[in-house]
Amino acid sequence: MKAAHSLILPLLFAAFTPISIAAISGSDDFNDNSKNASKWGADDNQGTAGLLTEASQHLEYTCASATGQSLCFRPWILNAANYSTSFEIIVDLTNTRSFTSGTKNSGVGVIIFPVDPFVQSYLAGMTASRYNSVAFKGFIASRAEDADGLNDVQIPNATTVGALRMVYNATTKVFHSYYDADGAANGYSWTEYASMGVNGSGGAQNVNWGLSGTAPFQLAIYGISEGTTITSSQVFADNFSAAATVVPETQIVRVGKGIAYVQTGPSTVAVDPQPVDALYGGPYGFSADVEGLHMDLLSAPTITPPVGTPNTGGAPFYNTLYYDAGSASWLYGPNANDWGATAQSVIDAMFPSGTYTFSVGGISVPLSLTGNAYPNTPQLTLSGGTWVNGKYAMDAANALTITTNVFSQYNSNVDGHIGLWVNGDGTETFASASPATNSASRTMAAATLPNNQVTQIEAGFDVVVASSNALAPAKALAYYGKFLTVAVYILPKITSQTAGQTLAYGSNLTLQVTATGTPVAGSATGLNYQWRKDGTLLGGQTASSLALSNFQAANAGSYTCTVSNDVGSVTSPPIVIADAYQSFATGYGLDPLTTGAPGYDFDHDGISNLLEFVLGGNPKVAGTSILPKLDSPHVSGQNLVFRYNRKLAAAGVTQTVEFTANLASPWTTAVHGQNGVTIVTSPVDAATEQVIVTIPSTGRTGFVRLKAVR
Repeated sequence: MKAAHSLILPLLFAAFTPISIAAISGSDDFNDNSKNASKWGADDNQGTAGLLTEASQHLEYTCASATGQSLCFRPWILNAANYSTSFEIIVDLTNTRSFTSGTKNSGVGVIIFPVDPFVQSYLAGMTASRYNSVAFKGFIASRAEDADGLNDVQIPNATTVGALRMVYNATTKVFHSYYDADGAANGYSWTEYASMGVNGSGGAQNVNWGLSGTAPFQLAIYGISEGTTITSSQVFADNFSAAATVVPETQIVRVGKGIAYVQTGPSTVAVDPQPVDALYGGPYGFSADVEGLHMDLLSAPTITPPVGTPNTGGAPFYNTLYYDAGSASWLYGPNANDWGATAQSVIDAMFPSGTYTFSVGGISVPLSLTGNAYPNTPQLTLSGGTWVNGKYAMDAANALTITTNVFSQYNSNVDGHIGLWVNGDGTETFASASPATNSASRTMAAATLPNNQVTQIEAGFDVVVASSNALAPAKALAYYGKFLTVAVYILPKITSQTAGQTLAYGSNLTLQVTATGTPVAGSATGLNYQWRKDGTLLGGQTASSLALSNFQAANAGSYTCTVSNDVGSVTSPPIVIADAYQSFATGYGLDPLTTGAPGYDFDHDGISNLLEFVLGGNPKVAGTSILPKLDSPHVSGQNLVFRYNRKLAAAGVTQTVEFTANLASPWTTAVHGQNGVTIVTSPVDAATEQVIVTIPSTGRTGFVRLKAVR
């Protein structure tokens, strides 16, 4: 079928001159309604009536004549793309025209061609046309020199608004064309519809432009019409952008069947027993994967199964692969996690032996999966820790060495593959490249395993039964495999804790431990904690901290915290919390419960042990030098001044100063600001302060006393 964009190339040979090479980048939203001469070169309409004009905040194509074919080009001159650099072009397109009679055509898009030598070109755009009584409206991609239109790619799209993305892959030398059926309104969603290799291979269409090195490409926006006039706002481009960019690079295409195993001891390996759910159908699996770099930019690959593949278990064969963002790969199944079953017979019935054919970037990759050539089962030898409850337990400070057993069928088929990964990172070896390497080993250096997650060791043996060079240098293979996992846990370790200390009566303190180790499975708090006092479990105290509020003598003691996870536990060194008074008494060799009791006067000097503590005395040496001093009035109306030194360590002891005019009258508590009383404190040294209590007096006598209560 003849398409809208034929006959362009004969008019292009003298259209543009070579430009300087720079990394392609830049954009134009055309909102200023004025051509930017630093970005765009002189328009070339080759003497026809077609015009490109910035108006209404876009780049319009108009044509006042309905006679013959008209066209116009606006070349990008700010910089140039080149043969050795991947790039992409994105532009929004609008074409409101459609035709029901005559031979007519209207279109807008992007054309790219090499500057030197100027041989051929590649274009893509949005068109409406009618040729030979057949109408078309949609996206088109073509080699412009194909005057008969036989190599055009046409994607019908009845809407008037769309978007075009052209990507050049400098590795494969292929141009890829993508369209978005409704433009930018709902965000871009790209579908690849055409590709062309410019070194003679790799695309759905191919031609050899004879380029090498950094030979530059010229690009331009074009407008075209035939047999019709085009008026303002009918055909236009908008929001143009060009940039050097990454493109998808397929590295592995594979289809296979496998069996999953777990290792729970030095020589204990079993088929994976984990519960079956929507994401884990069972240990017997089928997989079809496409992996590589920048796979999110790749159009969804497809896979066609052998003829006669049944739809069993209510599940159809999913021909289109699904993108898994976690692995950045295309995988089989609606959850992008391949397919599992609880029995080998179920997998074999759903996915029979035969040829599975991928389509990746438009290239067919057939792979024959036959023979049920499963390998021997992987098994790991580990050093650096020990097996505990089916898990491998490690001190984080140790190195971990991992070694697989020998893969006995490594060199017995088309190829063999050994994989060994730690938390998804690892090494892969193929027999075709390393025929003597029939096992794998890896050492994780000390202190490199994570503390905040279970470390997953994964080992796989694959017997490759078929391969393909269709996507070379990418590997394409069919295989039978066995896959083993081991869970490595880090033992708990306490890294810091509250230091032991002496507390004043009534004070507050929070004890704290900080620990590392693999979190407990299913726990919201990570590690488990349990506090004890003097060896006795404290019920409900299962956090990493323990609050001691309004400290009392009964709270004094030795505190420990045991931290545990699924593979072990560790107990903190004792945190000794002492009562300040008890420390005072025991410091003088007195028993706080008998001879050192607060109300006892061991040295019989009339000063109780508690007051000795408050005033800084020695409870074993009689003496009165520490007693408060009272300055009595010599004349009526003078004040009583009561002064004493007290130890800051006794701040938790309730101290009360009381006064009376005579011993027959009640005692009044001295409170600063009441009854004319003032109380002033001042430091004596780092451990002592002086207290001065001034009490008004109406006579020449008065009595003052100090009480201490604990």
